[in-house]
Amino acid sequence: MKVSSDGEIEWTKVINVATDPYDGVDAEYISTGISVNSAVLDDEENIYFSGNMRATMYVDAEVINPHNVEGWNGDSQKSVGNGYIIKLDHEGNYVNHVVTEGLMTSDNVRCMTINDNRLYLIMQVIGTGEANVLSFAGSQVNVPENTCLHLVGGCLDTDLNGLWLTIYPNTLNKTTTIQVPQLKVVEGCLWLAAEGQYGMTTIGEEVNTGTLTRDGFLFKFNKDTGESVSGMTIGKGWAGVFDVLPCDAEHVYAAYFIGLNAPAMLAKVSINDLAIDEEVQLCSSTATAQNCIIHGNRLYVMLRLRSTKLGDNYNDVALGDYLIRSPQYNYAIGAFELPSNKLLEDVNNDGIVNVADVNIVLNDIFEETNSAANDVNNDGQVNVADVNIVLNYILNQSSE
Repeated sequence: MKVSSDGEIEWTKVINVATDPYDGVDAEYISTGISVNSAVLDDEENIYFSGNMRATMYVDAEVINPHNVEGWNGDSQKSVGNGYIIKLDHEGNYVNHVVTEGLMTSDNVRCMTINDNRLYLIMQVIGTGEANVLSFAGSQVNVPENTCLHLVGGCLDTDLNGLWLTIYPNTLNKTTTIQVPQLKVVEGCLWLAAEGQYGMTTIGEEVNTGTLTRDGFLFKFNKDTGESVSGMTIGKGWAGVFDVLPCDAEHVYAAYFIGLNAPAMLAKVSINDLAIDEEVQLCSSTATAQNCIIHGNRLYVMLRLRSTKLGDNYNDVALGDYLIRSPQYNYAIGAFELPSNKLLEDVNNDGIVNVADVNIVLNDIFEETNSAANDVNNDGQVNVADVNIVLNYILNQSSE
């Protein structure tokens, strides 16, 4: 369905899914044949959606059949089926699709993001206990000989041709779970945020949540190769990182909740070493949280609040500076002011804040000091990193 900014429905699309029972399906189950986990748009407003399929899909004239469903009894809670990505044009017409290949217990495209005409994805794969190969969009990975949940990262072009596919074997070596994963490209890196139990080998070290609780975790990848660069865990016991957002040239914002009936926080995380340099509380008590949007200098957050009962009443939950009294669970959206970037002002007074204003400031820097055109960080290159150092210095000076 496409809905205009005025709330008008412009078009709808129905994708039929087979409901006829087949061998092994138990009549007591009402089967849900597909799961849709993620949807993104490219610059031409083509639509890509992904998930897991356990029954045949009919997309316009295209018939897409599932695999890895042998012996399935129709229970939608069972881990079976295969992953898929389907591409529609801006009017909802079928364009193309790609599905996984290879014998698995199940595989599932959990989340996607699109950046610079590249479609990035995270897939979860459960093997059969034997050596098998997972193929997707022309690329392959070897799946470990166990039945653990493993993560696979991939990158495709907008024609759904594979560019790279990488598996990140689960170092916990047991059955684990991953909830509400978010995939983002921020400051030139690919980031995975989620809650659950997982272990991954990054450059130089292993990062894992352990297996006693569901913890929040954040992993950083090289977006050009898929290499796992670094990671961190946050919180213990039903904790989760639920979004990653741009901050400045040296930091990203990570939004996370510490645990059940515990605060939700916004952390300023160093891109280099993933250290938390600064953080603020968004909400005093949450059950879960969904995602964030930055618009201008405002951060909008959707949270599932959790209050506890005191006698006949529930206690107040602080959302920013506001107190909310509600039943035990309640959804809320909060808006928060972010620090403004002093360079992003209407310098040329044309009524628009855009790159022209930044260029004026940069030209002033170059003409007056020429510092930004020098190898400020002494790495043997003159590039945007040197400009960023000078700009950050100016911002810090102007804020003192």
